[in-house]
Amino acid sequence: MPETPTPDDQFDKVFVSDPAEADLFDDEPIGPKWPKVIGILSIVVGSFFFLCGGVGAVFIFIQPQLMQSVASNLQGGMPPVLMTTDPVRATAAISGVVWAALLIVSGILCVMRNPTARKLFLVYGTVGIMLGLWGLSMQLGQQAEVRDWIAAHPDSEYAQNSNTPGAQIVQIIGLVIGIGLGLGWPAFCVFFFGFVKTKPEQFTGGADLDTI
Repeated sequence: MPETPTPDDQFDKVFVSDPAEADLFDDEPIGPKWPKVIGILSIVVGSFFFLCGGVGAVFIFIQPQLMQSVASNLQGGMPPVLMTTDPVRATAAISGVVWAALLIVSGILCVMRNPTARKLFLVYGTVGIMLGLWGLSMQLGQQAEVRDWIAAHPDSEYAQNSNTPGAQIVQIIGLVIGIGLGLGWPAFCVFFFGFVKTKPEQFTGGADLDTI
């Protein structure tokens, strides 16, 4: 008959790790948490820009037909600027979509703690500020043309509908959101990666990228 193992025999079979090997793991640096936080935020903001920018770019091309259809049902018509396709605005909208994709890529690399993300963030932020100012100037210019048309056609149905408090509040909210996100996040990227996180080891904490 096979011998029944004693409690001492079972205890001898318990694996005990080498203390020297444990020290090796204790010495391994732990990667910082901030790259994942900034990276995830960048992916979320970039996805929002990409979606909204894509919809806006498509709308620029279909807006003239839609507005012409609406204008035919409004007494007095609508501002001509709303019924034409502006190639400059279309170019700016498409550029914004491309730049949103760059922000998403930068965010992914940042989550991976890849120091290359810093260079991409700086490029995104610098050009993003210029694109934001460009888009803001065109938006303000379009609103100015609409206001001039409304002043010249105060009896039109469009002018009467546009002068309501609700319509004005919507314009203000859209402008605030455009400035806050369109300029705020690129400016943050330029400041954060230009003056705060400037060294590759700040991404990794000194740890090997393959181990974190």
